[in-house]
Amino acid sequence: MPVRSVEKSERSRILPQYSFRYAMLGVTSAVGLAWLARMSYQGSQWATSLLVPCAVVVIYFVVSFLLFVLAWVPAVILRDKNEDLREGNPFAADQLPPQILPPKGH
Repeated sequence: MPVRSVEKSERSRILPQYSFRYAMLGVTSAVGLAWLARMSYQGSQWATSLLVPCAVVVIYFVVSFLLFVLAWVPAVILRDKNEDLREGNPFAADQLPPQILPPKGH
């Protein structure tokens, strides 16, 4: 097996990977939505009929994000820092978890 002089680079798991293609699709989509908003503001009914469903989708994601933050912030703030993670955890106590059906022997 030949030895490689250059190691294969691995994708970062921390930072999202965006290509130039995705950036251009995002910019083009933003320009199209801005054009629809301008046409709708000028009174075009077809532009309004296309812009309203887009606005509903955006509002849905914003409300979903706000509800997530509303549930996540108290969970992070109010969690017990000194909580014993081994208590009540069958995997941390070096024992098998309680089983509803006994395991089948092979």
